[in-house]
Formats: sequence, structure tokens, C-alpha cells
Amino acid sequence: MDTIIIVIKDSDDCLRLKEFLSSDYHIVICSELENIIDNLNDNRIVAIIMDLDDATEVNVAKYSSYKNIDNIQIPLIVGGNFTGNLLNLLNLGVSEVIVKPYNEAIIKLRINNAIRRAEDNEYRIMADFDTLTKIYNRTAFYREAKKLITQNQDINYDLACFDIDRFKIINDIYGSSVGDELLIYIANTGVKRMKKLGGLIGRLSGDLFAIVVPHQANIEDLLLQQMNEDIGNFDLGIKVVVSFGYYNIDDLSLPVNNMCDRAMMAIKKVKAKYNTSYATYDDELRDQVLEEQRIIDEMDRAFENDEFIPYYQPKFNMVTRTYIGYEALMRWQSPTRGMVLPSTFIPVFEKNGFISKADRVIWRKVCQDMVIARQKGHVLLPVSVNVSRIELYDPELGNTILKLLAEYELSIELFQLEITETAYMQDSNQMIEAVVKLKELGFTILMDDFGSGFSSLNILKELPFDIIKIDLAFLEHFDKNNKAEKILKSVIQMAKRLNMEVIAEGVETKRQEDFLVELGCNRAQGYRFAKPASASKIAYMVENGVIGVGDTKDEDSAIVNIDDILTTVYQQGEVDWYRQALLELNAQVFEYDFKRDNMIVFDTPTKENGSNLAKMEIPNYLYNVSIGRIVHSKDVKRYQTVFNGNQEFKVIYRRFMINHGSGYTWVKDTGRIIYDEDNKPKICIGVSRVISDEKLNEQMMNVLSVMEQSTDFDSSINHILAEIGDDFLLDRITLLLEEGNNYRSVYAWQDESIELEISDTFPIVRTELQEIVTYFKEHQIIVVNKNEGNQFSKQINKNFFDNQVKTLVIISLNDDIGEFIGCIVFTMINDYRQWRDDELWALQELVKGINVYLNKEKIFNRLDSILLTYNRVMEKLNDGILMFTYESQPQLLFINEAYRKILNIDDINVTNFLSTYYRSVDLDVQKQIHQAIEKCVETGEEQTLYHPLKTCEKQIIKAKTIYNLSPVKENGKLVIISITTKQCT
Repeated sequence: MDTIIIVIKDSDDCLRLKEFLSSDYHIVICSELENIIDNLNDNRIVAIIMDLDDATEVNVAKYSSYKNIDNIQIPLIVGGNFTGNLLNLLNLGVSEVIVKPYNEAIIKLRINNAIRRAEDNEYRIMADFDTLTKIYNRTAFYREAKKLITQNQDINYDLACFDIDRFKIINDIYGSSVGDELLIYIANTGVKRMKKLGGLIGRLSGDLFAIVVPHQANIEDLLLQQMNEDIGNFDLGIKVVVSFGYYNIDDLSLPVNNMCDRAMMAIKKVKAKYNTSYATYDDELRDQVLEEQRIIDEMDRAFENDEFIPYYQPKFNMVTRTYIGYEALMRWQSPTRGMVLPSTFIPVFEKNGFISKADRVIWRKVCQDMVIARQKGHVLLPVSVNVSRIELYDPELGNTILKLLAEYELSIELFQLEITETAYMQDSNQMIEAVVKLKELGFTILMDDFGSGFSSLNILKELPFDIIKIDLAFLEHFDKNNKAEKILKSVIQMAKRLNMEVIAEGVETKRQEDFLVELGCNRAQGYRFAKPASASKIAYMVENGVIGVGDTKDEDSAIVNIDDILTTVYQQGEVDWYRQALLELNAQVFEYDFKRDNMIVFDTPTKENGSNLAKMEIPNYLYNVSIGRIVHSKDVKRYQTVFNGNQEFKVIYRRFMINHGSGYTWVKDTGRIIYDEDNKPKICIGVSRVISDEKLNEQMMNVLSVMEQSTDFDSSINHILAEIGDDFLLDRITLLLEEGNNYRSVYAWQDESIELEISDTFPIVRTELQEIVTYFKEHQIIVVNKNEGNQFSKQINKNFFDNQVKTLVIISLNDDIGEFIGCIVFTMINDYRQWRDDELWALQELVKGINVYLNKEKIFNRLDSILLTYNRVMEKLNDGILMFTYESQPQLLFINEAYRKILNIDDINVTNFLSTYYRSVDLDVQKQIHQAIEKCVETGEEQTLYHPLKTCEKQIIKAKTIYNLSPVKENGKLVIISITTKQCT
């Protein structure tokens, strides 16, 4: 039953009202609202009846603060001997007035009416206001904007839409909760701005907002300036960029939704230019709108008249100089307009959904053209067709295409599917689900326009693409843009590590072609090789030998597919033949003699660049394996299973690089064992292939997965360091972060075989690391061996090469603006190590991921922004300050110099920081401190202790434990310990 609260002093009035209303409502009588409101959480309060004498502006405001319960606006009803001005009460916020003498029927009617009005108002609010930002939603904005401009026709208005550039990236880095906070912040500041300007604001969808504002000179610059000021005050850590599109309202009859469409068209114009933050709907865009409408008017007729046809643009292998396939491109051959440009009609089709209907026409015609080519005896090459974003929502998409292929008796390998990267950016979950289903059915999937949607390389890991097509934007001004070259090279390398092919689109010049081949991208598409052409023209080119056809695997791709090459070897004499076959594939044949315990490895590189090859013979082979001279000790048992008698085998392990004197590399051995007449193992023959690149990629993907899936930041960082340490065979990894005047080992991992204390080496005073900081301004990585000379000072070498350290790799960590805030140190303690370039590259890429992860979890805000802020305030204080989150695993946030001096400590273990305090006092005092912290957290009340120190009993510590009620972490509360020294008298 709904509840009515009566807050009236006259007990007789209370009882009379209760008698009237108790049959319909649960009645609660109280003298003070505060005493009862918190105990009624399970009751739906529908009205509050208050005294006429209490109906002052202050009291009405106070009672109104309790009104929003269960999202119902509770009416305030005043009762008593009323002789005043009713309008004054209503202006104060009172919903209804009931007067003496009380009439039961009138009272019930007035109260019911007040409740009904409040509920209707709440439903209107729910219908009109966005649930997240509490501003007008799309429908309400359209209505209220129309009302505003029609009721004030003497005022010229502008309508603007704006959105946040790359808002998805903000959600990915900081989480959707932070993204929501940003949207709420923009809405709140926008409401305040619009009130001052006489306008209104609404949220249309996602990060898209709309405003209507009176026109004034330079309104575009004014709003952009105000928006930048407001967003600049939102502490996010990265720059937030907003794009505006304006429509000057000159036609009041135009629906507001159409006005918004025009403003959004202007936004697209902004995003295409990259050098401005706003644009206005103009004649050019107006012509575009008219053209769009013309296309819409003609598209159904074009479909009925069969005017949509495929054109084919060949894909080219720049090394073999042959065509390897085609992309089918939709063309509109209009009898009245001629060939309509795809850039004109395809965006319109995608917007209104007609693209799905047109795509299916093209798919069928592609099948028909392939059947004709087959009948003519032509070699059929794969044709890729475009799949629009709307198609990905069709659960029967794959089966629809399979039925089409079956109808024309075509292989699935000949019909490839291209999906744009922007489809992923718009709905990544749907795209992932759709692509996985299509792959399971056997389709070859291409990502089109990679690089155009600003996604990260993680997309390659998340989606099982076979081929990526790099957007031609990567190639623009490539000879002038070294950064673009590095990005393109990284994409190509990552794709190859994932066994994906790369095709560059939009290649037009010889210089671009040479540049791509040099980077390892052998396949391309563009006017340099062929323009899109009709099926008949392609057939003519094939029939007249104008083009050669057929593709081959790249050399590095071919290596991946030789694992089973020796499974057909049954005789020793065949080894030499296979040696010749494998020489070009960077693989080695080995032959092991069981009786002699002798291993022969053919064609072993004697130099690191592989320029010289020789046969290497290793006597006492299994003995050397068992003592760790050839195979890493962690892999010995796995490797020894090869020789247990199984006829065929595959094994992956880490092998010592004998000819290079140091280091291990990942190797995959595949082969078989040949038996003698007595069925005893005689010879083991196999192929040994270095798979370092594949393993490095696997390691990188593992680390990325940990980052994405973990919910516990500290444990995931430790897990990541352990993964890297084990995979790269390191002895120690130390993550140093700036803390006050020092760099401290905030996170660290060490192999269990190493007995050294990590704290023996760190912390490092800021000034002592300045040399490293300066070096990193010009370089990305430091690689140093202790037995070799280096350019660093004795102090740097002392800091890093203390104890038994032999080899170091140091990679910097930077904040969002590129400033040095720490580094990760990879250490070899027992052995020297010669690092390969691919290993160093992988470490750098992993550190980049860790760097982003640190930013994402805002550790820099904790250890940089927060600490520096508190430093400025408290570093000069005589009181010692210790600040930490209190949870299952307390985490240190801040400690000032005074704290260290009072307790006479040089270093603090960040994972066990309270122990330094406990060690300075007796056992009974330790218990008192612990109890004070527990009580402080439990009650929220400050606790104070006086106690001596072990080191100086005459010195008394006054320790105050303060608990901050606002959480700094989801699972922890902020605790501050403040200590002051006092001399005994």
C-alpha cells in the first residue's frame, strides 16, 4: 500500500486525516520528517502533508529535498486554517491546499488529484528526458526546439549538433563509467550555458548532442571556446576534441529532425578536414541533400531495371607481377544519368538500408560472371565482395551466400567477403560475432580500409581476418612522413605475425610500389596496376594474354606450412633431397643416430646473418641436452619425449644459439623415427625451424589478453611481468615509477632461482636518474652489457649493475603528453645476453601496451597527479603523512619526507609499507595501531594514539588515524595516518 506522511503538530488533525485516508493509504505520522524518511525505503511515498504554519520558503525547500523517492515527485500538501494568498503557497512549490473544516470527500479528491498530477509529471519526465544525462532526449528536443523557434519568430536561431571525436577510444581506455561521467558533465555545463544564451540542449544518441541558440556574430567560435573551456575542466588525462555542425535556421517549416540531419552533415565535413572543429551547412551541402533525395527517388526504379552491375578491380602481386584476384565494386549504369559515382549513391544506400538489396544483386551477378569465365576455360581467381554493416545483423547471412554459391556450383574459396573497419568501430561486438560465424562456415574474410577508423592493432587480435586491406591514407605523402612509414611497417609486421596477408589499396605510382615492397607488402590494388573494369573487359584481357594470373605464398608464409614435410620420409637416403627443398625456406634438416648418441644438423648458419652454412655435429647429444647445454632447462623434459620412440613427433622448445655464443631462440621440430629390423629406434630425421616471430606474437597476444580481461590491476600487472619474464627467459623485471624525489620499484618480478633482494638495487634518487631521462628524449631503448663499455656515468652503472647483474634492457614509460615518469628494467643476472632485434622490438611493443594499461587504470593519476598535489601541500609539513587505501591488500598512495625522518627509514616496501611503522614500536603498540585503523575504518571517526618509538623512548609519537568517507578505489577507502613528534618532559 502506498504511504502518505503527515507532519502536523496538532494531534487531533493528524488523527482526523488518518481516519479519512487510512482505507486507501498507509499513514505515517511524525513530528520531524528527518526522523522517519530513512526508515521507509521499502515504502512508496506518494504524498507529504505539512502544517500551514510550516509552509515557509525554507521548510518547503527542505521538504522538497526528500521528494525524489523511487523516481516519483512527491506532492507537498498544506493543511490548516487558510486565509492567505493561495498563489504564494503554490509559488513556493506546494502542490495542493486543504483547509479546515476538513471534508473527507474533498480531502480525498484533492490528494488523489495531487498524486495523479505528480505521477503524470514524472511519466512525462521519463518520456522526455534522457535517463543518463537528465536533459531532453531526441523526441523531446525536437518538440521543444520547434516550440522555441515558432514562439519567438522575431529571433533568428541556429541549430548545432556536436559529438566527441573518437569517443569509443575514451571508453576503451578509461571504461564506460568514465565515458558516462563525461557525457553527464557536458550535459550539465551545456544546460548552464544555454540558460545564459536563451537556448536549449538535448542528447540525440550516444555522444551526439544538439542545441538551439539565438544567432549572434561569431556564435560558432563562442560555443567552441566555451565547450573547450568546460571540457578542459574535466580531469580526464587526454585531450577531448568536439566537432560542431551548424544549421542556420532560415525555414521555420522544416522539421527539426531534418535540421539536425543537416547539422550532422556539416559534422561529417569537419571530420573529413582534420584542420577545423566546426562547419556550417551551406549550398554545397544543400546540393548534396537534393542529390540524396534524387537518388532515393530513383533507386527502386534502378533496381527493377537491373541498372546495378559489378566492376572488377584486379589485385596485383608486385613480386611475381601477376594478378591474384579481383574486388567486385558496385556501379550504377543509369540510362538518363550515365555512370553514377559510387561515392554519390553508396552512402545514401547505407543510410537508408537499400544497400542490402543492392548488394545481393551484385553478389548474384558476380557468380554469373564466374560461371561464364569458367565456361570459357579461364582460370578462376577469388573475387571479394563488399558486405555492408547492415548485413552483419542478418543471422542467415552466411547461409544465404552458401545457397547462392551452391546454385552456381562455385567453391567458397572463390567468394571472399570484405568488411570495413568502420563497421567494427560502430558495433564491435556485433561484428566480432558475425565474422566468427562466417569463418566457421569457411569464408575468407578481408578487412577493408584498415586504418580509416582509428582502431588499434588489437582489432587484428580480436577478429579472425585472413587479409587486411590498408587504407590509401597510409600512403599519402609517405615520402615526407616518417611516422606514417613506421605505422605502416608496424601494421605489416603485426599482420604477418598473425599469418594475415596484407593488400595496399590506392597505389598509383612506382615510388609507392617500391616503398611497399621494401616494407614487405607484396600485394596491392590501384590505378598503378589496373582500373576497375566490366566483366567483358576483364575477360578480353585474360583471353589476349594482357595479364598473367595466379598467386604464390610469400617466402615467410611458406615457412609456416612446412611442419609436415618430413612425415613421408622413410629412408635415410632421402635426407639430402629434402635438404635442397628446405634450404630456401630457412629451415634445417637434422639427423640423430640413437646408437652413437650423435646429432647432425645440416646447413647451420655460422654467422648471425646466415651468410655461411655448415654441417654441425654434436656428440653425446642427449647427455648435453640433459645438463642444459643445448635446450633450456625449463624445456628439457618436453624435448626428451621426442626420443621416447613415437614414430612421428612435433615439439616446441627453446634452444641455445650455439654458434652465436649466447641466448636462446624458440624452435619447432617436426619429424619421424626410422626403426631397424628388430623394431628398435635407429635414426631420427626431422626439420628444425626457428619460430621466434610466431612465439613473440603469441607472447604479445597473451599479455594483451591479460590486460583486457583482468579486473584486478595489481595482480594483472604482476601476472604480465611474470609472463614476460618466463617467455623471454629473464632473471628479473622491475617497474620503476616516479614517487616524490625518487624512482621506486612499484612492481617487480624475479625468477625463483635468483636469491638477490630487489630492494638491494632500488630506489634511485631523481637526480641520479636524470642522465637516463635525458637519453630517452632522443632514444627509445637502452641495451647494456656489464662487460662492455657504455656512455653512462659511474653513478648510473652503480645503480643498475649492482650485485651480479650482467645485462640490462631499459625502456621508458611516459604520460599522455610524452613526459618521462618511469621505466621498466629487464635484467639478466647470471649470464650475458645478446639480444635479437625482434626480441627488442617485442619488448618495446609490450611496454607500450603496459604504458597504456597504466594510463587506463589511472595509476599515473595516483602516483603522479595525486602524489604531486599532496607533495605540494604536505611535503613541507613537519607532520609525517602516510596515505593508503584500506582493503584486503592495502595499497600505498603517498608518503612524505617528514614521515621517513620521524621513523628513521630510507626506503618503504610498497607492498608491505605498514611493517616499517610496526617495526619502530613494541608489540603491544603494534596491536593498538592496528586496532585504531580498524576502528577508524569501521566507524569513520578519527583515532588518536600516543606512543614511544623503540629507537628513542623519550620521543613520543602522536598518531592520528583519519578515514576519508569517499572511496578512491572500488574496493578500498582512503586512510591517512598523521604523526607528530613530541619530547617527553
